[in-house]
Amino acid sequence: QQHLPPGTATVEGIVTILGTNDPVPGAAVEMRKAECGRQGGESMATTSGPDGKFSFKQVRAGSWCIGAAKTGGALSPAEYRQRGYKGRGGAVPVADNQQIQDIRLMMPRTGSISGRVLDSDGEPMGHARVQAMEAFYQNGQMRLYTLNVVQTNDQGEFSLYWLPPGEYYVSAIPEDP
Repeated sequence: QQHLPPGTATVEGIVTILGTNDPVPGAAVEMRKAECGRQGGESMATTSGPDGKFSFKQVRAGSWCIGAAKTGGALSPAEYRQRGYKGRGGAVPVADNQQIQDIRLMMPRTGSISGRVLDSDGEPMGHARVQAMEAFYQNGQMRLYTLNVVQTNDQGEFSLYWLPPGEYYVSAIPEDP
């Protein structure tokens, strides 16, 4: 594999929680020299500091996609210039010797859906499979994609955690005895 010479640009920014100025410490921040949302290509990685700030030095000239993710599930990943939580980000053009200091990655909080499943007599339905699904369109027809699946407890209670912002269909399927 060919070793590329170091670049001369610097890219700096901050990772925050969407809608706030609260920093996200310990987020994995990556710059990828490829089409946003794609794997492969030249990449650089770092971690945001306690103040949410990150810095890439010796960046080579070109178009770079920048994104952040945080383990634990409380925040959804984000890309720079992303429109909506499902959208892809936009590439940042970087020139030799350029100093970019205003990259802001805003990670949305995830949510949860909790409830109780009852049978036709109003009794709790234990061990039912509950799923959260998102709608998408394929060939002009609406389809549902399952995002999360849990099982109710003996009281019929369930909680679906770490869902990105959006609208969901929730269904319950009784366990076949």
